[in-house]
Amino acid sequence: MKYVIILGDGMADYPVQSLHGKTPLSVAKKPMMDALAKKGELGLVTTVPEGFTPGSDVANLGVLGYDVRECYTGRSPLEALSIGVHLGEDDLAIRTNLVTLSSEEDFFDKTMVDYSAGEISAEESAMPAAKGLSIHTDGYQVRKNGTPIDLTQREYELLTFLA
Repeated sequence: MKYVIILGDGMADYPVQSLHGKTPLSVAKKPMMDALAKKGELGLVTTVPEGFTPGSDVANLGVLGYDVRECYTGRSPLEALSIGVHLGEDDLAIRTNLVTLSSEEDFFDKTMVDYSAGEISAEESAMPAAKGLSIHTDGYQVRKNGTPIDLTQREYELLTFLA
């Protein structure tokens, strides 16, 4: 038997006074979702084990049957895999978010103004080419000011991905 699992990830909201104490989702016109709800099976399930931050990464692994206590090592490896970067046992994946901070002079007075750096494009966020660095994809070589740089295959793949 095959199943379709529909996760309303991020759809939760708080009741709004102007909607007479209802949530935006409860008053939205959503005939297809309503039809699926009537014909399908609905329920609540705890997908995030105690002690884990309730994020979509942990919750979705739980929905798919993984025991996150055994396999979860963070969001970074999942995102690396989603873009085709295969990590070895000794590899480390680091994930960052580019954000916009307020303009206060003292760093500790700053607040986050935008969690996505103004919705910058992939092209805008690409790593600027380091001065004197050249990547030769035909021969898997990297040179700095003409001098070859010795990189592992994984380092080379990461550099070409970021460049």
